[in-house]
Amino acid sequence: MELKINYRNINSSRTIGIILTIIGIFMGLIALGSLMNGDILIGVVFIVITMFFAGYSITKLGASKNAQKYIQLLENDEVEIKELAVKLMKTEDDVLDEIEELISSGVLLNIYIDKVQKEVKEISYSKDKNKKIKKTELANCSGCGAEINLKIGECEFCGKKI
Repeated sequence: MELKINYRNINSSRTIGIILTIIGIFMGLIALGSLMNGDILIGVVFIVITMFFAGYSITKLGASKNAQKYIQLLENDEVEIKELAVKLMKTEDDVLDEIEELISSGVLLNIYIDKVQKEVKEISYSKDKNKKIKKTELANCSGCGAEINLKIGECEFCGKKI
């Protein structure tokens, strides 16, 4: 499968995670200093803020790492949801949700999930020589990431209204 990948989204997620980790460490040090000085209220406030930054940074870093795992498997033609679930040690529902999130967030641009066959499929385009579509009339569907004709009014792959 030849994937179209938006690495900018993956890299920005990783960068945000790293920045939030640094901010979280800084807030943790402030909390520790406040508690050591006897400012319990300020210390507790900074502990809560630290926990928020830590949790959010873990989420962002995890999303980046997760995207890389899916990309590697999909590039190696692992397309059956059941197979992906076994290799990732996750449930099929979790795999479906995570792939849908990668598609809707714009990381994976040219795939969709065939829910009947429970497979990830590449969006293919038929080339009709009689019909030419100008590049300016195309956009990516926010539902499945497919490149679609804006004049149609809905995605021809997933049916989402434009």
